[in-house]
Amino acid sequence: MNKKYLSQTYLKDVREYEFKMIIKEDCFVGIKKINKIDTPFYLKNGVCLINNNYYIIEILYPDRNYTIRIFLNNEKEEILYYYDIVNKIEIDEKLRIPYYEDLYLDIVVKDDNIKILDEDEFENAFKDKSITINEYELAKNVMNNLVTEIKQRKDIININIQELLENN
Repeated sequence: MNKKYLSQTYLKDVREYEFKMIIKEDCFVGIKKINKIDTPFYLKNGVCLINNNYYIIEILYPDRNYTIRIFLNNEKEEILYYYDIVNKIEIDEKLRIPYYEDLYLDIVVKDDNIKILDEDEFENAFKDKSITINEYELAKNVMNNLVTEIKQRKDIININIQELLENN
């Protein structure tokens, strides 16, 4: 299982970035503003996901088994929502930074299209005993419930992203 820190995720080829962590009553929010990237990151469909002056907002709710990552362009317009299915979310006592234990399954939402990612990596992690049967079942259940909530347009995020960016 991979331990991922809020301050360090999804920064491939990023040379300089600003990071701000906000601790809210029910979640941790990380705001990353990309200042300098060697090579912009594009999706297979040609959409630019990470570039100079883009933002990555990460929301970690300790009582939920998933994280939410929102990619925004330089105009602060939402590009994509990315959900990591996780075992747990905690704070590293030494570093004082929230982290999560990734269970390999991911959900991407773009323009109402929902896609499950890394199912092969997830299955391999179970086969090679990187995750237990309980973690495997937890991830499957969380994924199914989260996809249902997304389809039903339930208010998963209780934070106004634009207001968050303006005030921080």
